[in-house]
Amino acid sequence: MPGTPNLIGVTVKDTDGTTVLENIQVRIRNENTNETPSASHFTDSAGQVFFQLANKSILESGWTVGDILSISVSYQNTEKVISITLEDNGGSLHTLVLVALPVAPSLKLFTVQEFLDYHGLETDDVDTQNGIKPETIVKMGEGIEKNIERITNRTWDDNSGSNYQISNELYEARLTQKIWFTKKTPIVSIQRFEVNVNLPGEDPDFQNIAFQQLDAADSVTGWNASTDGTITLNTTNGEVNEGTGALNITKTGATVDNVTFDKTLDSQFDFTNSVFKMDLFVEDTSELASQGSTQVEIRVGSDSSNYYSKTFDNIAQGNWISLSLTHNSSSDSASTTGTPDATAVDYVAIKITYSASSTTVSAGDMRLDNVRFNEENDLDINLEIGRISIATHSDYRNDLTVGHFFQHFITFPEPGLDQVRITYKHGQTVPSDIKRLAILMTARGLGSQMLGALNMKVSEASGLNSSLQNLNNYDKEINDIIENRRFAQIENVLP
Repeated sequence: MPGTPNLIGVTVKDTDGTTVLENIQVRIRNENTNETPSASHFTDSAGQVFFQLANKSILESGWTVGDILSISVSYQNTEKVISITLEDNGGSLHTLVLVALPVAPSLKLFTVQEFLDYHGLETDDVDTQNGIKPETIVKMGEGIEKNIERITNRTWDDNSGSNYQISNELYEARLTQKIWFTKKTPIVSIQRFEVNVNLPGEDPDFQNIAFQQLDAADSVTGWNASTDGTITLNTTNGEVNEGTGALNITKTGATVDNVTFDKTLDSQFDFTNSVFKMDLFVEDTSELASQGSTQVEIRVGSDSSNYYSKTFDNIAQGNWISLSLTHNSSSDSASTTGTPDATAVDYVAIKITYSASSTTVSAGDMRLDNVRFNEENDLDINLEIGRISIATHSDYRNDLTVGHFFQHFITFPEPGLDQVRITYKHGQTVPSDIKRLAILMTARGLGSQMLGALNMKVSEASGLNSSLQNLNNYDKEINDIIENRRFAQIENVLP
């Protein structure tokens, strides 16, 4: 009944089943005749669109009772497809509630939908004649993505950060070397930069000098004070040692003679063979216990019952000072309480002992800032090219026992293999040309595979053939992108 009216109304709703969606393309197909509308149709402000099947612009041959009509919507990472059997009833209304598409976690450079949109294709459930299976795209795309990472010598991310990789690499150290280049770039962050301080033939003793800030002390969030203690934020110019703020650690009560200020960190950190540091300012040391007795104790560990600590009995007055605790320290003032896990510390604290329980301290007279491992300026790091240089660390800089020419280099106990160990996170978000490269290479691979496979479904092969003609035309663009994005590893040579 080609000329008989049959009005099909469609309402599109979001995954919540309530919110109507405007300007969403709705596709229909008469599966018996394989006909589709000559123009695109989109929902209005009410989320609705109507198709008059008797109109030749909708279905050239019209419709017949018993025809199967497919109605489909694909929007971002959601879709909905239904099929109805046409009846001679004047029309029908249908609501399509979108559902989330299954995520293909193995693809990170492009999505199946981006591939389809780029080439003007449909999935096989929408276009049974010329569509392509999403699984086919994913399977080919996985291999293509690995090949792109090999060619470019980079780890590419899906822009969420979840695909960044951690590498742990050993490097040779020449006698006077101070600069190293990582094997992968760009660097996202340096977890550890360790130097073997023992001679060749001895068991290695790697000391970590990579900087990690545990807490900037720019907020009081998470910080706690024991009895009589109060913590407030100080942002006064000239009273902050690093960042935008420091913590006023004050004593407002007269019950006890010591107060512990502590925080449980949001993340865990590896303290192994590192130096724990925090900066302290004391305006008037007469408020502290007498010199020679414990005035300050710093702690780092697993919790308030399991930690490493070090005490100080001669705090300087009127200047910012850096208090340090080395993991596995042999210092008499360093100790271990309980059984802390050095590889996963998330507890930091400072305990102040005052001259008397009656002592009170005004806000700003004692301040805490920059809780960290090691010093930020010990290493000079270029994240983009993976260049790491030992800059100011006193244990590894100018050795006056070597000749004048070599004094601006680093001097190790002896040269040798595996003297430096670097643990770093690397990866890069996907730029548009790498996304396009992955799509083009996948298309080229699929075209060759589908058209040559004897057991490939005929409709898939013909569909791909019609949509991806002259695949060799992609070669120049593919080669241009590869040439522009090929990152060779920089060799570690003597400066």
